[in-house]
Amino acid sequence: MESKEIEIVRFYNQEAYFNYVEKSIQERLVFEKFLAKKNINNKKFEFLGFCQVCAEATSFIIDWQYSGGNVPNYRERLVCEKCNLNNRQRFLLNLINHFIKKMNEKVTIYLYEQITDFYLVFSKYFNKNKIIGSEYLGFDILPGTMINNIRHEDATQLSFDNESLDIIISQDVYEHVPDYIKSFEETFRVLKINGKLVFSIPFYSKEFNTKQRAKLSDNKIEYLLPEQYHGNPVSEKGSLVFWDFSWDILDLLKKIGFKESYILGYYSSFYGYLGNGLQLIFVAEK
Repeated sequence: MESKEIEIVRFYNQEAYFNYVEKSIQERLVFEKFLAKKNINNKKFEFLGFCQVCAEATSFIIDWQYSGGNVPNYRERLVCEKCNLNNRQRFLLNLINHFIKKMNEKVTIYLYEQITDFYLVFSKYFNKNKIIGSEYLGFDILPGTMINNIRHEDATQLSFDNESLDIIISQDVYEHVPDYIKSFEETFRVLKINGKLVFSIPFYSKEFNTKQRAKLSDNKIEYLLPEQYHGNPVSEKGSLVFWDFSWDILDLLKKIGFKESYILGYYSSFYGYLGNGLQLIFVAEK
């Protein structure tokens, strides 16, 4: 992963994060705002760079999807015109590639997704390894069941054996799980020793304690804050957000048993990793 074209920083706590942010991201934010202002009248525009997935120069497509209108949602855009993966997805795939190379063996990888563009690209890219994907299809379906070639899994009761997986990947899933603590406990159970949980979540860095937005009791939802939904490939309505995550999840992961839990901050205009002056991904190592 080391390259003079990218900066990657590891954070174990909120204090270290803000010490870094105060010193390092202001020029990046100015550049991101300039790029947005320059293209404010364009429905979409190109940003030239180098895709680490494709291993070649490319154009990253930026539009105003998922944005507030003044600055693009760089995290979810910067889509490579060749592999069709966005900013967040491209870095994640490259990070997994880095982890696999250090393992020096064929590995078993589980993703909480199966019918996405990312899963298709990922499974082809790592085709020498065992790749398992799934979707959540309903509370009344037995985990591990196949329906129309789609595997159903429930994050709170995975069907995998103890210590059977090398890497678990979750992209913006845990905020939709009513009992995310049980989900983390399940990942710890099914990961092998030295296995890795790698995940992205919407993250509220200025807070410390995770905030609950809704709760589920007897299959009935109680809303504690205004309803919020995110896109879901198997539901037109989308997925309800139950949690706004903050720094306390790192301590929770350690309490569950992970030997390390940290955030990787990354940024590179060359590789098309822009947004908020620093993008974040989470890692827990068993």
